[in-house]
Amino acid sequence: IEKPSNFIGAILFGTAFATRLILFQFSNITQILGSRVEIVTPVTSFNRHLVLAYLLANITRIKQELYKDYPRLDIELDEINPWIISGLYLFNPLTIASCLSQSTLIFTNLSIILGTYYSLKNHKSYGMFWIAMATYLSFYPLMLVIPTTFMFTNSAKFRGKNLKNEIFGCAGLYVGWLTGLLILSYLFVNSWDFLSATYGEASLVCGFYAEWNNGSI
Repeated sequence: IEKPSNFIGAILFGTAFATRLILFQFSNITQILGSRVEIVTPVTSFNRHLVLAYLLANITRIKQELYKDYPRLDIELDEINPWIISGLYLFNPLTIASCLSQSTLIFTNLSIILGTYYSLKNHKSYGMFWIAMATYLSFYPLMLVIPTTFMFTNSAKFRGKNLKNEIFGCAGLYVGWLTGLLILSYLFVNSWDFLSATYGEASLVCGFYAEWNNGSI
């Protein structure tokens, strides 16, 4: 496969950046998208994070408004241009809408991308760190632990390593990184209440939808 041209990459990323910058000039678009729960939620809203930062800084007067069997498809990897993949992501309407709505979900997406990248590069420590970071930010990327571990176990087969040790190693790194991030949060707010207020709410939402789906069936 030919090495991607830096000029094409500069045009691609520059156009994507300019598109977002131009759309940000229309305040009505950002306000509408920022109020749509399909794109941004109270957990991922940047404005909510600003309110929290003001509260932590002991600022009492907050001017901002509180939001009172299928056929198998085989593709030769050498035929896929990396810039095409980047373009499909950067110009995806959902990613643009997430940016305009000022959703902090972009940091979760970045963590997932980096976790997948380092896993494919067989960097176990970096890969599990970014998956732990994604879980720390949004909880739901917890489901990526198993497929990420499979990436490393498949690579271990070719290197003749013990698969059991590989699995325990991935699990240990993930738990270690996630525990470290939670401890840093505790040191920052000096309380463990954030666990029930964030991850507890996410767990309750998952349980509610599961119970609702079972009841409807």
